[in-house]
Amino acid sequence: MRPLPYEDLAALLGLNVLLHGELLADQLPPDVTQRLIRRLTEHGPLPVGASEGDLSLLLHDLAQRLHWAMGHGDEYPEATARQTTYYIDLPSAAAVAACRAELTELGARRLTMYRPGQAGRAMTSNEHLAAGLHWQLVVAFPELMPSPSFEARTQALCAMAERHGGRFAGSSIG
Repeated sequence: MRPLPYEDLAALLGLNVLLHGELLADQLPPDVTQRLIRRLTEHGPLPVGASEGDLSLLLHDLAQRLHWAMGHGDEYPEATARQTTYYIDLPSAAAVAACRAELTELGARRLTMYRPGQAGRAMTSNEHLAAGLHWQLVVAFPELMPSPSFEARTQALCAMAERHGGRFAGSSIG
């Protein structure tokens, strides 16, 4: 094996980021997306039957590995969990309890509650809560973005947050 020059790695990372961004923004023509999936299934790491969400997750992981190859971090990045994490901001402990019950019934994989700035954990970029919202639920489900099931889950979580006086604050891969 031969190492690539840093400039080549940076160019590949730029292409990966552009492609991933276009996929997430639904700006890739469907035939291009399907050709990418087919190519990466026949000659690469995607499994047979892979979806746009699987392609998105792969592009995310490849970007992390390109960063590593460029000297960022000591450990080779592990594969990202095959799930989407959602953030819901809520006004009260009662709203948190009600949402936790609903999310548990919906089959949430992981469900964590935080108060922004809570001792023992660092603030995250998702902790810019609107006035009157003092709690954040972080919940994971198996669907991947972009996909119809991801869109449906996002709409359902938006509606649930609004019913309990809160807001849907976003999502992330993994």
